[in-house]
Amino acid sequence: MNIPENIFDCPDKFQSERNGLKINCIKDVIGQFKVENYKITVGDKLGISLFTPVKMISGTYQIVKYVWNHDIVGSINVGILIRHEKTIGGSKKCVQIMQTYAPHISDGIPVDSACISIIGGNKCFDIESGLGDGVYPVYGLKKFLSKYNSIYIDLMIWNVRRVIITDDSKFDKYQIAVSSSQ
Repeated sequence: MNIPENIFDCPDKFQSERNGLKINCIKDVIGQFKVENYKITVGDKLGISLFTPVKMISGTYQIVKYVWNHDIVGSINVGILIRHEKTIGGSKKCVQIMQTYAPHISDGIPVDSACISIIGGNKCFDIESGLGDGVYPVYGLKKFLSKYNSIYIDLMIWNVRRVIITDDSKFDKYQIAVSSSQ
């Protein structure tokens, strides 16, 4: 797992790495919702109905995104934490997200719209997925034989991918495509 050790404690900030350079990730509270039917759905915004809900304990959840303020591009989402108001430890597990959106993928959330939707209770939150499309792993916190009480979606900002850039672009020191005029 390439996530901060204390991520389920909802820290105000943490450090990560991009292209061998340290980056600071800052907490940004998005909102909260109440879950009464033990289910939260997370998935690609355009295919959210094709994702099976994750079984979570009932109660009030807070949604937090962690943001890196890049000096040229601006705010880039690094991860999304969905945390129960009374998170009480447990063990970290990889959460398998069942879906028919891209059934050959089982190790994370496949995202093709550059946006992740989170549905819980009667609320829906749409959050941009870091640097765009990809398959993003999900980690959960739960007690033995119980439902998850928190999940974290890693938007894999630390993973430098090979991308093709246009003639009017260049890579900055973090290997992010930016306009050549910047």
